[in-house]
Amino acid sequence: PLRPEWIDNIVDCEAVFTYTDWGRDLLKKQCGTRGNVVGSMPLGVDKTKFYPIFNKKKVKEYFNFSNDSLVVGFVARNQPRKLFDDVFQAFVLFLQNAPKDVSSKTYLYIHTAYPDIGWDIPHLLMEYGLGNKVLFSYFCKNCQDVFPSVYSDVTQICKKCNNSMASLPRPEDSMPDDLLNLVYNFCDLYIQVALNEGLGIPISEAMCCAVPTCVINYS
Repeated sequence: PLRPEWIDNIVDCEAVFTYTDWGRDLLKKQCGTRGNVVGSMPLGVDKTKFYPIFNKKKVKEYFNFSNDSLVVGFVARNQPRKLFDDVFQAFVLFLQNAPKDVSSKTYLYIHTAYPDIGWDIPHLLMEYGLGNKVLFSYFCKNCQDVFPSVYSDVTQICKKCNNSMASLPRPEDSMPDDLLNLVYNFCDLYIQVALNEGLGIPISEAMCCAVPTCVINYS
């Protein structure tokens, strides 16, 4: 249920729209006739910044990964409602049940911040034994480049310029969209698992990059 103060804010507005039909219907139901919910307007994506790079071999070579590697991506703020625990658990089940020739070359790629207000990422890696199978984005403030790497602390030496200014991207210090476009195109499959969320922005961005998506359908 929406908090009473949220409903009061909605009612105070001259008009309200939502990202999804699900959100529209929820507001109409909980605000009744008091709020002017005019409809839904889906999120847009800037196609000059997010677009498919059809030569995935070239993208993987850029990141020093073999052409036949398989990458499952998850882009999310490190918040409690982003279900990193569920994602890690599901990936373990996949590794246990997939054919060995597939699981051996498959990686989970996480683009998130740590530390932040959500999950203890190093603890999850140890709990599920995924230290060598989960990649993270490291953004170098010196050369302004990004590279995937297994977790080796909040900061590490950049693989491009050998400067010790590469770190996990943070919300207040995010990396440019052209680099995030590379991250999406590095992925062979995109997943999004979260609570209290309609159509998350990264889902639209991944789709714009022609990456197959696998998302929960409750909203």
